[in-house]
Parts: sequence; structure tokens; C-alpha cells
Amino acid sequence: MTTEFEAAADIARPLRNPTQSRARATFAKILDAAVHILSTEGLSSFNTNRIAGEAGVNVATLYSYFANKESLLAYLATRFEDKRAASIEHRAEQLGTHSNWEQWFIDSIDAMVDFRLREPGGLAVRQALMAMPHLNEIDRESTRRATEAKIPGLLQIAPHLSESTARTISHIYTLSVTAVLDEAFQKSPHDEQMVEQLKIMTLAFLRNHLTPA
Repeated sequence: MTTEFEAAADIARPLRNPTQSRARATFAKILDAAVHILSTEGLSSFNTNRIAGEAGVNVATLYSYFANKESLLAYLATRFEDKRAASIEHRAEQLGTHSNWEQWFIDSIDAMVDFRLREPGGLAVRQALMAMPHLNEIDRESTRRATEAKIPGLLQIAPHLSESTARTISHIYTLSVTAVLDEAFQKSPHDEQMVEQLKIMTLAFLRNHLTPA
């Protein structure tokens, strides 16, 4: 039986992958044009003719890679969310052995801010993704990966926790950081005060659970 994520991932799969340098350049132009339109004009202007025109390619070329605009959006979302989850997974490897777990979480929030700055179209892609419920599983899968990655480290920091409780703590932290950064990046430059308050609330929440009574 196909899961919701597998169904969304199938939609996101390009019809063909570019192999030669010229094809890769064309593919990149299509992706850049799609992100630019989402960022500057929104989902209402996101259509294959508009994207092809922005990319400077024939619409038939676009269709050789993506069946429709939904497939292109799913690809962009999968690419962004996979990068987001991979970044968290990499950092989570050091959580349990870090000399100061509080600093690890502060640094992790800063790392997620830096990630958003390096991916300026990410918020627009996320907003478009969330507007299409049948593709939301792409976001949920990324959240699951980020949640699971931190569980071993949390259990090393606080052996008194059950795995279930560690998972809940990690899930709440992941959801909170994602939601607050989505809001903070609604404007440019992003809302640094909101990020700083996120750090304060995060530490208050975590101390309550990770520090034995």
C-alpha cells in the first residue's frame, strides 16, 4: 500500500533527470524561475507558461522534465525540506556529546536561521506547499526526520526520560522552531527579536524536561 509520503514523492519525481551540462543548466533555470515567481508573485502566478517564459525556455522543454506545475512545486518542496532535515540530522549527531546542551540548541536555531538566509525562496516554497494539502506529507516527513534525529542525544542528556517523552520533546521543539522561523522570515530582513525570544522560550521549555527535579 502506497503511503501519503510515497504518493507525494512520486509526484515530485522529474520525468527525466538532466545528465549533460547544457540540460542541467536548463533544469536549473526552470527551478530558479519557479522559485522567483513564487517569491515575488505568489502561487496565483505559478503556471507552466509563466515559469517557462521567466526561465527563457520553451514550455515543451519544461514539460519534458515536469508533467505539470504541481509536480514542479512538489520537487521544489522536496528539495528544500530534504536539505532542511539533512542539516538538522547532521547537527544532531553532536547533541549527546556536546559540552553544553543549552548552547547546542541555541546554535541549532542560529544554524536554521542561516539555512533560511541561504535558501531565500524557501519560505515561498513552504507557503505554496502548505496550500496544497495532498502534498503536506513532504513537510511532515521532514519534521519526522528532524524529530527522530534528536532523540538519541536527548536520551544521553537526560537518561531519566522515556523514549516516548524524548520524542514528544523533540517534536515540539522542531514544530516550534519551524513555525516561528516561518513567521520571522515573512519580512526582510527577518525579525531578529522574534528569533531571540524563540531561544529564550526554547531553553525554558527544555530545562523543565531535561533537568532532573
